[in-house]
Amino acid sequence: MDQSGTTRRLAAILAADVVGYSRLIGADEVGTLAALRVILDEIVKPLLNAHNGRLVKLMGDGVLAEFASVIDAVTCAVAIQTAMVAREKPNPEDARIRFRIGINLGDIIIEDEDIFGDGVILAARLEGLADPGGICVSRTVADHVGVKAGVAFAPMGMQQVKNIADPVEAYRVVKAGAAPVIKPRVNRRLVAVIMATLIVAAGGIWWMLQPDFTPADPAKMTAPLPAGPSIAVLPFSYFGPDKEANDYISDGLSENIISTLARIPGTLVIARNSTFTYKDKPVDVREVAEKFGVRYVLEGSIQMSGDSMRVTAQLVDGVDGRHIWTEIYDRTTASDIFAVQDEITLNVAKAIYRKTISGSDLRRSGGTTNLEAWAAWVAGAQELIKALPEPILRSVSHFERAIELDPNFAAPYASLAHTHFFKVRYFLSKDPAASLETAVELAQKALILDPEEPTAHSALGMALLMQRQPQKAAQSVLDGARIAPGSALANASAAWVLTYVGRSDEALPYFNRAKRMYVVPVWWLYGSESQARSDLGDFEGELEIMNKLIARPPPGTEAFWYASAAQAQLALGNKAEAQIAIAKAFEVDPNLSIRKLSLWDVPYVDPSIPEKRHVRLRQLGVPDSPQTGD
Repeated sequence: MDQSGTTRRLAAILAADVVGYSRLIGADEVGTLAALRVILDEIVKPLLNAHNGRLVKLMGDGVLAEFASVIDAVTCAVAIQTAMVAREKPNPEDARIRFRIGINLGDIIIEDEDIFGDGVILAARLEGLADPGGICVSRTVADHVGVKAGVAFAPMGMQQVKNIADPVEAYRVVKAGAAPVIKPRVNRRLVAVIMATLIVAAGGIWWMLQPDFTPADPAKMTAPLPAGPSIAVLPFSYFGPDKEANDYISDGLSENIISTLARIPGTLVIARNSTFTYKDKPVDVREVAEKFGVRYVLEGSIQMSGDSMRVTAQLVDGVDGRHIWTEIYDRTTASDIFAVQDEITLNVAKAIYRKTISGSDLRRSGGTTNLEAWAAWVAGAQELIKALPEPILRSVSHFERAIELDPNFAAPYASLAHTHFFKVRYFLSKDPAASLETAVELAQKALILDPEEPTAHSALGMALLMQRQPQKAAQSVLDGARIAPGSALANASAAWVLTYVGRSDEALPYFNRAKRMYVVPVWWLYGSESQARSDLGDFEGELEIMNKLIARPPPGTEAFWYASAAQAQLALGNKAEAQIAIAKAFEVDPNLSIRKLSLWDVPYVDPSIPEKRHVRLRQLGVPDSPQTGD
């Protein structure tokens, strides 16, 4: 290569990038490009000149500049972000143009007025770590600037970034006095995760500023992105001896992160039953983001070797196509999993909210430090979530074992309360009144141990409903949904109870929220919603749900869904379709009767509500009692 035009020097490199550029262009291409031209001409270029900076090049939505003084680079970045806040303030939040800025001090290669090298690459990577409207710098920059630029630097810890082999110590620029420059002790056991083979600089900085992977297309998502953070926590992979016996550690880690994040208001957390469809399968982040309609995806793994454990976690932004955060935790015992999961959850919360969150803001649900008790609870939870008779019965011994090992562990009491409720709901209990009383007692015990345990509120509410205490039941499940607004189970439980106490109109928003989290639908949620829509006279909505259930019915329920579809068709005046559906119901169960079908209606506080459906079923020839005495 001809070296005649190539020189090296130490410089401060500033890399800036427009946040959500693709989204802004998609919404208003002409307006966005015009606004960017004005911003570059009236803000960026004048401020670079005023702070002795050199504009190296413009790259679509990016800016690359160099400074002889690192203090000039930082003060220029602060000036740009300050000017942008003032300029964009009148615009709607979702239409504002904001920059992320990264600054590094390092050796650069200058060739024909362009600049290359690791110092440039790192500046681009630091920009990706910055908050929207924020500035992220390397430790070298923070050390050189100190307090000379009128700002302070808040540590972001060691960050693994693309195409840089070793972790990088990053700092966030904050207002003077807000945070001191802290020099944390580096964990020597931290092992670098090699994200990709180092790419030579000949391709230029433009390639380096591209997304780390193909971003998801919001237009292809199964549901629109919510206004607040949305995340899918994938099942952590397990690597090590005796996978069958130890897989609970990775499953439980994912489960607890989901339940903890679900407590943060404004967060959409995809339900476990949906994300666990990816267990032990290769993952395409774009596919996950589009399938679940989320911005963020958390994935990771656990490796066991003797007494040691290594947990790797990675958070990615599926829409921007960037790796946000990666960490490796080396621990000496498996019981350290509890501290690790708290650290991961805290780091994820900080990243997706881009604000200061403390450990006290995140309370792990029904916690224990007893690994054996936790393992027993996880094993039971994996059965209970199936919501079918046999798995529910299998879960009981696991929850009882967890309580025996740790009597102060709230979660298994709440889960065991659910099993007693289901025994009554599925007619498995020989003494329903006693089972319901036990369910109430167990849920109340869980709430004594942890008043903020959402699953205990849900279990208590459902049991109280079956005991014909509608007001207390509704209040309990609503408390659960308030505590964990991002929990699919808490929202589904609220919807279920509200339906049966005669408040179906209030139940629908909870059904909608729960279905948004249960992207892979659970049959009992759809079954309950169909009844709510029938109660409200929305028979077209009921039929839509019935068609989904008929396509994938749980064992032994086919006749019920056909009969429900039949009465909805009759209510809409579609008598021929109603007769076809009821014939299919009798084909599945020749002894179909109102009495059999009404077993599903037992929780209704007002029996006149389901009676309207029963009248239509009688018109279709369904007898009140089985013809053979079945």
